[in-house]
Amino acid sequence: MSKIALTPNASGTGTFTLASPNSSTSRTLTLPDTTGELLNDASSLASGKLTGALPAIDGSSLTGMLSGFSAKAWATFVGVGTVSITDDGNVSSLTDSGVGRYTLAFTTALSSANYATCAIGKDNSTSTADGGRPKVFMVKGFTDTPSLTTGEMVVAAQGNTVNEVDSPLVCCTWTT
Repeated sequence: MSKIALTPNASGTGTFTLASPNSSTSRTLTLPDTTGELLNDASSLASGKLTGALPAIDGSSLTGMLSGFSAKAWATFVGVGTVSITDDGNVSSLTDSGVGRYTLAFTTALSSANYATCAIGKDNSTSTADGGRPKVFMVKGFTDTPSLTTGEMVVAAQGNTVNEVDSPLVCCTWTT
């Protein structure tokens, strides 16, 4: 039979207490056959010490997060020639609606037509000014025609002039 030894620290002045919970069920605490320290809420554990499969975390009990403020839809697309979506989230289609004007349909409608849009586009010019670096310009959403809906958004790429221009790269996000 193993022995149990309690070794107090000669420098300590506090009392170390082992207490059992108010339970009618027998419990067993089995210590590993190794030397070490138990972890507590002030401990840290090096990631290299984690082995095996970790349990899945669903996030339902996370607190302190800004819920509802993530992007509800996003897309990057090529807006010259045959327009095409490069990558997206919750965008079902892209339509070329004229020079520099694109209509994106949402896979799942947004909860409100009062959404915020953030979008940028790359200049299609071949200018070598500024060392040939690509120029980024505004992409705007329309609030007049057509009216905002929860199912789609029309964006327009506008360069340094008031004219809309096709863009080789447009990036958009939407949130409600």
